[in-house]
Amino acid sequence: MIAGGLSAVDVAIERLREVTSQLAVDLFALDGHQGRALLDPPDRCTGMTAARAVVALDRLAWLFERYLELSDLIATVDALPGGRSARRRERATILLRAAATAARPRPPHPETGDPSATDPGPAPTAAPSAAAGPSAGPAPSAGAAPSAGGGWAPGAAQVAVPERLLADISKTVGRVRADFDAVQAAQDGLLSDLTGVHQEVARVSAEAARIGATALAELGAAEAALAAVMEAAARDPLGAPPGQATRAGEAVAHAAAAVDALALAYDALDTGLRDAGMLLEEIVDTATAGEWSAQEATGRIRLADGDLLGLPDGWLDDPGRGLRPWLDRLRGLAAGPPERRLAAARGLAAWTAVAERTRAHARQVADANALPLRRRGELRGLLGALRQKAVASGLAEDPALEIMYASAHDLLYTAPTDLAAASAQVTVYAAALDRDRKASPPAAGRTWGHRMDEGRGGAPCQ
Repeated sequence: MIAGGLSAVDVAIERLREVTSQLAVDLFALDGHQGRALLDPPDRCTGMTAARAVVALDRLAWLFERYLELSDLIATVDALPGGRSARRRERATILLRAAATAARPRPPHPETGDPSATDPGPAPTAAPSAAAGPSAGPAPSAGAAPSAGGGWAPGAAQVAVPERLLADISKTVGRVRADFDAVQAAQDGLLSDLTGVHQEVARVSAEAARIGATALAELGAAEAALAAVMEAAARDPLGAPPGQATRAGEAVAHAAAAVDALALAYDALDTGLRDAGMLLEEIVDTATAGEWSAQEATGRIRLADGDLLGLPDGWLDDPGRGLRPWLDRLRGLAAGPPERRLAAARGLAAWTAVAERTRAHARQVADANALPLRRRGELRGLLGALRQKAVASGLAEDPALEIMYASAHDLLYTAPTDLAAASAQVTVYAAALDRDRKASPPAAGRTWGHRMDEGRGGAPCQ
C-alpha cells in the first residue's frame, strides 16, 4: 500500500510495479497451462490447432517482451541515485514519459474491433501524487522543468502512464488464456467421450489373443478409429470431426460384440461338435426313413413324376461338400492351436446352418414319400367305415352300392394303386350310400352283404 504524501512519480512507479508483478503471475500460470503444453512447439500440431498455436504463442511471446520491458523500466528507475530528491523524481518522470510515448509493437494477431497498428491510442494519463489527489492538473509537457525552488512547475506533479500498453497487456493475457483453455477443453471433450473405451479395447484385445482372433477385421477397425481420436486429441483437438469419439466408441462396441460371440463359440466348440454329431445322426435317420418310404411306395402305388422326393446326391459323403467329411475336417481343426480352433468354431456355425437346412429338407422328403401309402391307408379305412355304415343301414345288399364298393375295393387293394381313381370311387360310393340312407328307412333284423374282397382281378397288395 502506498503511503500518503508520495509524489506522482512514486505513485506511477508503484502502479507499474503492481502491473508487472501481476503479469509475472499471469505468465507463470500461462507457462504451466496444459493448453500451452499441447501447443508448444507448434509444429507438433496440425490443422486448426496448429493455426491457433501460432496465434497463442505469438501473443505469449509478446507478453514476455512487455514483461521484460516493464521490468527493465522499473529496475532502471529503482537504480536512480538521489533517494527522494527532486532530481531523482525529474529523471524518473522523464523515463516514465518516454515509456508512455515509446513506439513498440502492438499485440500480434489483432481481432475485430482492435485499434490498428498506426492508431496512437488514448493519450497517456497522469498519475496524481498522493498529496495532490485525483483533481490534479494535466500531464506535464515534454519540456516541463522543475521550479527554481526545487519543486515542480505547474503540471509537473503529474506523471504520464502508458495506458494503452497496460490495456493491451490485460487484453492479451485474457486472449492467450482463452486460446489455451479452448485447446484444453477440446482435448478434454474428446477424451471424456472415450471414458472406459481404452479398458474395453484392452479387454477385447486380450480375449481376441486368447482365441486366436487378433486379425479380426472389426478389432482392427476399432483400434484404427480409437487411434485416430487419440491422434486428433494430441495434435488437432480443435479440428476433430464432430462425433469422431462417439463413432470410435461404437466401433469398439461392435468389435467387442464380434469377439465375444467368437469367444462364446470357441469355448463351446467341443460341446458344439458333439451336438453336430447327434444332428448328423438325426438327419441320416430321417433321410433313411424317406428312402424306405419311397421304396415301399414304389410298385405299390401308381406314382406320377414328383410324387417321390430325394435329397441331393452327395449330401452326406461327398468329399467336398458332404456333411460327414466336412464335420470330420472341423474335428481335426479343433484339435489344433487357438487359430485353428477358432477356424473350427466359425466353420461349425456354417456347418450347422447347412445341416439344419438339410434336416428340414430330409423331413420334407420323408413326409412326401410317406404320403402315398398313408393316403392309401386312409382311403382303405374310409371305405371300411362306409361298408360298416352300409351294413348297419341295411343297404349292404343293394346291388348298385355293392358294385360301387367292389370297384373302390379293387382299386385300393390292387397294385399298383391308382390313388386318384380310388379316391374318386370312394367318394362316389360315399355319396350314393348317403343318398340311399336318406331315401330308405333302416331295415329290421339282421342284414349282411356278400364278401367281395376276394376273387377279383389284379394283384392284391398290402
